[in-house]
Amino acid sequence: MYDGEEFRRFADTCIAQANERGLSNSHQTELLLMAAKWLELADDADRMKNLSEAVEAVVGAGSYKFH
Repeated sequence: MYDGEEFRRFADTCIAQANERGLSNSHQTELLLMAAKWLELADDADRMKNLSEAVEAVVGAGSYKFH
């Protein structure tokens, strides 16, 4: 499974490619839009990881009571 840091590296790659000479404005725009989406996914992945760790802490500590 990918994590936030890996998605950020994908975004960095898109940004680097968008800054290359010779690309049309439309290609640069598309690469920057892709980078923005990778960054959104990175944030989502970080939130999911934090949530998963919080659930594990509660369930693993035995403090959660099933009703």
